[in-house]
Amino acid sequence: MSKGKLTYSSAIFLSISSMIGAGIFMKTQTLNKLSQNSLSPIFLLFFIFLINIFAFTYVLIKIIPSQNSNAGFMEWAREYCSPQLNAAFVNFIRYFYHPISLVLFSVYGVLGISGNSNMSTLLAIVFAVLVVFILMFINLISFKIAHKIQLVLWSCVLIPLILLPIFAIAYPSSESTKERATGIDGLGSWMVLLSGLPSLLFIYDGFYNLASLKDKLDSSKDLVKCLVISIIAVTLIYLYVIIGFSIGSPNSDYQNFNIFKGKPALKELFEILTGLAGFMTLNSIALSNIPQLTAMNDTYNFKDLTILKRFLFYKSKGNNPAFENKFISWIYLLLQTFFWFIVIGIASFFGGTIEVLDALADIVSAFVFGILVAIIIGSLKKNLKDTPFIYAVIFSSSLIIIALLYLFTSYLTGAFGFAGANRFSFGLKLSLLLLFLIGSFFPQIKDRIDRIFNANKYALHHIDNNSLTTLNNGL
Repeated sequence: MSKGKLTYSSAIFLSISSMIGAGIFMKTQTLNKLSQNSLSPIFLLFFIFLINIFAFTYVLIKIIPSQNSNAGFMEWAREYCSPQLNAAFVNFIRYFYHPISLVLFSVYGVLGISGNSNMSTLLAIVFAVLVVFILMFINLISFKIAHKIQLVLWSCVLIPLILLPIFAIAYPSSESTKERATGIDGLGSWMVLLSGLPSLLFIYDGFYNLASLKDKLDSSKDLVKCLVISIIAVTLIYLYVIIGFSIGSPNSDYQNFNIFKGKPALKELFEILTGLAGFMTLNSIALSNIPQLTAMNDTYNFKDLTILKRFLFYKSKGNNPAFENKFISWIYLLLQTFFWFIVIGIASFFGGTIEVLDALADIVSAFVFGILVAIIIGSLKKNLKDTPFIYAVIFSSSLIIIALLYLFTSYLTGAFGFAGANRFSFGLKLSLLLLFLIGSFFPQIKDRIDRIFNANKYALHHIDNNSLTTLNNGL
């Protein structure tokens, strides 16, 4: 990496590390549980999804070259989605995705490296706040240092990534009990062809982070190539880990492997190394969130960020406007993140910390892929004469829609306790889903209500694209 630019290999590394992160061991366990440790349905599921990935990457090849800023997939949304949808997506990214993702993976990382120490929720949040502040500060002052930290974290995570599947096969767990899925997820091993779609989809959550670092790449073509290569690499890595874990442990839990019996120090070492995956994801999010929010603010001139800038840089001559804009985005992200730390901390007292985190992670990922499928479908209007592109859009978007519909169905049935499902867990996810929907579309909902109750006043009122953007920015 030189002159502030990412080399080709560095960009691929950043993209892969954004997708692997904390999710690989959790999603591996989830997929094996859903398939009841049967490899045949998992192989078929991966084969189907691999075709979908090729279709999806073909769509990306057409979409990404139109990107001109660090706004990432939010620039794609502005280009291919309606003003109403785009306004809601902007609200979701600002108020929910950015701060919650920082909270999630900081707490995941702290809980991961603490192992079985039964750390209290309050203490975990205190440490997580400290980690977020440190990593965010480093990302503010130096991209180069943040990139090196990502490289160090990746080197640490690579150790369990390579060794644990080998340990699973060479020193398999002697436990015979299997953890079974509940609700409609547990209706049979082949049900994973449906129930596994969301988990498999979320494997690639984070691939879009690299798109928020476009100014660090030489061209859009480099961005496309890096994303395609990293997506294929992540698919192969997941297959390697899932197969090894499925053979080694009925619950796909590496802590049960025989190699760790009577070796607490070795077990704790691997707990720390796998826990660092959470911090690796956190750092990759910090790397992309700051430039993405800054680029979005350049486009929409958010009212709350403008007020914050006037407050912090009162009577400033603006000698370095680029840094000022970046600093404002940094402060704004920190304030929102601290707010969500408080919210999640309070929610954790009513339910388990992990349950709350997992629910938020699922819903946030579902919303992001909902945005992506809207972008994919919206891109059709500019490529109606490209037959291969049309087929790629239909196939890739259909699979994502099926995954999201299944996810919603499982939440709905689980909330009513179907087939022994955890009503609290699924009810929480359903509640968060509705909360995020209402929060994202609140300006449109408020405007519609105002027009209903003030029919005479707003009879001739017309909202064009510019006023709609202003309305949503003022939330």
